[in-house]
Amino acid sequence: MLERQQGVVRITEVVLRPMLTLPAGSDPGVAERVLEKSAKLCFVPAPLSAPVRLEPRRSMNYAAARTPFGAR
Repeated sequence: MLERQQGVVRITEVVLRPMLTLPAGSDPGVAERVLEKSAKLCFVPAPLSAPVRLEPRRSMNYAAARTPFGAR
């Protein structure tokens, strides 16, 4: 989010919205922990003083579950 503060535009919040497609049978809890860890290690917001919020989106990919590594 951008806001004008004291005549200067500043980044006041960073929202990360990764899209993660899981194969059927995957553990969404494990995926959530991986996303949280990756957000903490992400180099994009690291040099910023703004807070970072993670809003992941998930979907189950049943086709990927039938083929190795999602190959078609």
